[in-house]
Amino acid sequence: MKKIFNKRALSLILAIVLCLGILSACSSSTTSNETPSTPATSENTSSETPATSETSSEAPADAEPVSTKDTMTIVLDQEIVTADPADQAQRATAQFMLQMYETLLYFDDEGNTAPRLAESVEQVDDLTYQVKLKEGIKFHNGEEMKSSDAVFSLSRAIENPKTVSTMNIFDPEGFAIVDDYTFTFKTLEPNASVYTTLCSMCTAIVSEKAVNELGENFTKDATGAGTGPYQWGEWTPAVQCTQVRFDDYWGEKAKVETLCWKFVSDANSRSVMLETGEADLIYQVQTSGIEILLSNPDVTVYSEPSTTIRFIYFNQEDGKVLQNKALRQAISYAIDREALVQNVFGDYAAPATSFLAPAILGHTDDLNTYDYNPELAKEKLAEAGYEPGELTITMSMHSQNVLIRMAEVIQAYLADIGINMEIQPLETAAWVAALAEGSTEMGFNANSNTSRDPKVLETPALSTNVPAPNHGRINDPTLDDLLKQGAQTFDLAEREKIYIEAQQLIADECYMYCICYDNTTTAVRSNLQGYVFHSSGLDRFETCYFG
Repeated sequence: MKKIFNKRALSLILAIVLCLGILSACSSSTTSNETPSTPATSENTSSETPATSETSSEAPADAEPVSTKDTMTIVLDQEIVTADPADQAQRATAQFMLQMYETLLYFDDEGNTAPRLAESVEQVDDLTYQVKLKEGIKFHNGEEMKSSDAVFSLSRAIENPKTVSTMNIFDPEGFAIVDDYTFTFKTLEPNASVYTTLCSMCTAIVSEKAVNELGENFTKDATGAGTGPYQWGEWTPAVQCTQVRFDDYWGEKAKVETLCWKFVSDANSRSVMLETGEADLIYQVQTSGIEILLSNPDVTVYSEPSTTIRFIYFNQEDGKVLQNKALRQAISYAIDREALVQNVFGDYAAPATSFLAPAILGHTDDLNTYDYNPELAKEKLAEAGYEPGELTITMSMHSQNVLIRMAEVIQAYLADIGINMEIQPLETAAWVAALAEGSTEMGFNANSNTSRDPKVLETPALSTNVPAPNHGRINDPTLDDLLKQGAQTFDLAEREKIYIEAQQLIADECYMYCICYDNTTTAVRSNLQGYVFHSSGLDRFETCYFG
């Protein structure tokens, strides 16, 4: 039987994790009572992991389930970019990594931070935190996880430019090992996002010994490096990656022996693979194909609002045409946001009124978000100094059906006011390189905000994040100060005001154009049992098996 749950409201969940104080484990157990998510009953909106791994509540009460298949095939819309968790800031890569790496904390069923590899994280003073690790946890190379591994992992993540927007709260010189299972770290300044940051995949704990042995090859091979229920298998570039069950996993052992991750950018092809049984689960289901999947009795579709926001960035680097504010405004007024979202996403996304999704502290419906006004767009184009038909701009994006479709709709809107727009789809490697080089003029980006913290606004807007992930080259000292204040403010009401003010500045200067808040829409074969859907798209698969 096919069911779909759609557009379910998310609740605000930051009150506990953002308060100043002490976070510690309620007990030595991290057991979760989460039950499998089903289309009819799931209320789970966890952003990281569906359950702690000591007890399986997904298994039938009378017996441990045995999978009828040894391999589960998952299809992503883009290829993973690295095997190193400290070297990535990409959704698909994080989905893959979640099976073999783990973090000190994670988001529980209620969206609150809870211990995973840590026994507890305790705030000692305004800047200092003490971490006690769980004992007896083994890496995939057989070595026991120690404080030295945790300090090594966090220290190297701080140094990576791809994760600087997440890791910039830590003091690189502030780590100290107390004993094999206890260490301390310091933040550079008081920061309200410490606990949510420790849930981020870039803070995953890796084996110091394995990483040092792998050396530069660690970006392509993660053998022995993680602690998760699955370990590294093989990577066939542009085709697939595999992960194999880790039998010495400290928690619930995986039921399926092998995970096979395939990379298929075409949404229609992903759907066909699912319908024919070539795939067991697909991500990024194209909305135009959902009805077809719903009519298939062998497929189940899940869809819920996520914390993801899509936006257009404008490259405002000196000498770039979009350094011109009036031109950015002309483009923004030219787009009919509501029609664009309905045309491309139907009921599986909502037009954005804020640069933070509805579930995030600081979300607001009161920004000037440039409602559709083609006549004002033409006036702004003239103010920018361009005659109709005189200007050609290139819109760049990752080569995905949904992004190309969005670009085609925007292309038509810009043509209506006299701007020529060329569409430049790029494969994964070329897209990542173009963003790093700053060679694009404008493009699509999305922020999944799996940390569920408004600090994520720094990612595309903080000047120190140029060239990446601040792809628009935004450099505004006033905005930087607001973002810094927001990160350092623990009072929730005051913090919310600061982030609303920061967003209003972004809107007033037209630094970015917000498009929509996405649903996460995932489809699975109906014989896949024990699957727990998450609106973040960050699912763990050790509970899955085939009936």
